[in-house]
Amino acid sequence: MRFGTIKSTGLPLTAFLLAAVLVSSSAYSAQTRTMIGELTHVNTRYDTVVVEVPVGEELFTVAGTVASDAKIRKNGQPAGLEAFEKGETVKVIWHTVDTGHAIDGLVYPVDR
Repeated sequence: MRFGTIKSTGLPLTAFLLAAVLVSSSAYSAQTRTMIGELTHVNTRYDTVVVEVPVGEELFTVAGTVASDAKIRKNGQPAGLEAFEKGETVKVIWHTVDTGHAIDGLVYPVDR
């Protein structure tokens, strides 16, 4: 009859596991990440950037809107996106949002 007991608790267990996944995915998306890669696109009109980050033999794309409170620095000074050029190696600070990535910082040159 043990099987019957497990079966009868299946729905609450499923609900618990689903809630745990949702909570953990929210926590995961709020984590800020820092990566170094090549700036491949800057759009000053829409405040968006694309950075291609090498990960092993693959490229990871960080693309998104720059947050209004993002820390944008070039040559040690606060800067606007217009100061950045395609092809520069930058440090990108970002986190995941429902629509992709939000850019929290962009720094050149990279201080490894």
